[in-house]
This record gives sequence, structure tokens and C-alpha cells, in this order.
Amino acid sequence: MQEGLNSSTDEYISMSKDKSGSIIGLCLAIGACLSEMSPEKQQNLFTAGQSLGLAMNIQSDINQLWSDDESQPIDFLNKKKLFHVLSDIEKGEPKQKRLIGEVYFKRVLEKNDLEKVRTIISDLGTKEESENLIKILQKDAYSEIQEITGSDSFNKLLQDCLK
Repeated sequence: MQEGLNSSTDEYISMSKDKSGSIIGLCLAIGACLSEMSPEKQQNLFTAGQSLGLAMNIQSDINQLWSDDESQPIDFLNKKKLFHVLSDIEKGEPKQKRLIGEVYFKRVLEKNDLEKVRTIISDLGTKEESENLIKILQKDAYSEIQEITGSDSFNKLLQDCLK
């Protein structure tokens, strides 16, 4: 997903669920297995973990683009395809796609390129859409975990760990 701009949000979602999401999901599923929960509950917890991993990755991308910390946008400067950029490429007008391409096809990205991408993302509203998606993913996942485990304290502990 690094060099071309031909990646999609579907590929990003799949990659996030397979990486970060699978780690969280596996931890939840192992706990369910050790607690002798049904295979269905184990699978549901794994899936909830994948959703939490996806939400974490999208939040990380938001932090990359909007943090005041000078060291934060390192993935952007290394041309990582952030969720917002991929979303903008999919739904943007040709002019906006061209502007993103101009930034990403430069040999070396500079910090002032970040402001150009922020402007495009702001114009298209993908930051707000991403923040809403994170809320939905987290709400659904934590509701599923709560329903399966019946434990408020476990859900709170998990939320604190994943901040």
C-alpha cells in the first residue's frame, strides 16, 4: 500500500483488521476459549477485536494529520496511505484527486505538504466521517463484548488499555 495511489479503503480496512484487529481479536478469543465459551462467542469476540483494531488505526491516522506534535506525521511524510487520503481519492472530484496525486508523487514529502492534504480532507469532510466511523466501530464492538462477557469492568479495562 506504500507506493501507488491505487489502494482502496476496502484494502485498508482488510489490512487493519488482519493486523492490529487480529491481535486484539485473538486476545479476546483466547480469553473466551480459556473461559470455555462457545466457539460462536469466541468468533464474535474475535470479530469485535478486529473492529477495535480498525478503529485504532483510523484514529492513529487522524493523529498523524492533525497532531501539533512535530514528530507525529512521520507516516505521512513516508507516504503511508492514510485512511482519509484513500477515502478522498475514492470520493473526491478530479481536481482534488489531482492535488493529492501531486503531493504523493513528489519524490520527498515535506511538512508543508501536510497542510495541502489537510485542506483537501477538510473540504471533503472525511475527518468527520472517520471520527463517526470510529465511534460506530467502538460502540458496536464494546456492546458485543459487553453482551458476551456481561462484565462492565472488563469492558472498562479494555477501553482503558486501547486508548
